[in-house]
Amino acid sequence: MNTIALRSGRVAEIAVSYPTGQPRCVLSWAAGRGGDEESYQPLADAMTARGIAFVRCNFADSRENDPSERDRINWPQRIEDFEEIVERSPEYLGLKIARLPFAVGGHSWGAQMALQQSAATYITDDGRNLMGYLGSQCAVVWSPQGRDEGTNTTDQTWSTIATPVLYVTGTEDTGDRTGDDADWRLEPFERGSTKPRGLAVGEGIDHQIAGLTGRGELDAEAAEAIADLCAAFVLRYCDGSWRTRAAWWLQRMRPSRVFSRLEWVK
Repeated sequence: MNTIALRSGRVAEIAVSYPTGQPRCVLSWAAGRGGDEESYQPLADAMTARGIAFVRCNFADSRENDPSERDRINWPQRIEDFEEIVERSPEYLGLKIARLPFAVGGHSWGAQMALQQSAATYITDDGRNLMGYLGSQCAVVWSPQGRDEGTNTTDQTWSTIATPVLYVTGTEDTGDRTGDDADWRLEPFERGSTKPRGLAVGEGIDHQIAGLTGRGELDAEAAEAIADLCAAFVLRYCDGSWRTRAAWWLQRMRPSRVFSRLEWVK
């Protein structure tokens, strides 16, 4: 476990899972609300098995914190904390691994962090532009949020994205906090204008993404297929030997028990 003191005054706890042997690249992951550096263990295991070092961190809203101290409102600070954690990766990865190509990813509220690090535009209520980019090769975005005043998400949010993005959601992945149906989570893909971008919709998959979040029941077949696709996408942009695999899968795979919809826009 690693800790770093952030500019916000919070001490971030960071866990890094390494593959056997030299990692091909790094995936820095932002948890959904309530998640922390111990969440997403099934996803961490799946990524390291495929040669990817996997980074997780806690946030002010993590379940481990005292309920009276949880920050469940200040989403701009959550974005800024994640950006700083990515920026300071040499402090917990070491220079050799920190110099590897890296991707960012996130789930639900964490998806917002990953998109912000891909140069998506978020404007706060006080007029600050939170668009950021530190050189990530691509982004894996699970359960993204559609347009919503509470997160200042608009059509323009997705028009400035600078990297390839793979969006992953499911037919049962509804917006519980907003009351939106599962189609709400398709908006970043469908209303986005940047390329390349991919979409994978899991049949019957809910917000726990086949149990890869570490919560809910693990659907082994679906979890394996989703992990394969996400890893192939990351390696396609971070490791040259996998250059065409993710595009091949997204272009040629047909609806199945796992995926009801697969699209690739290039």
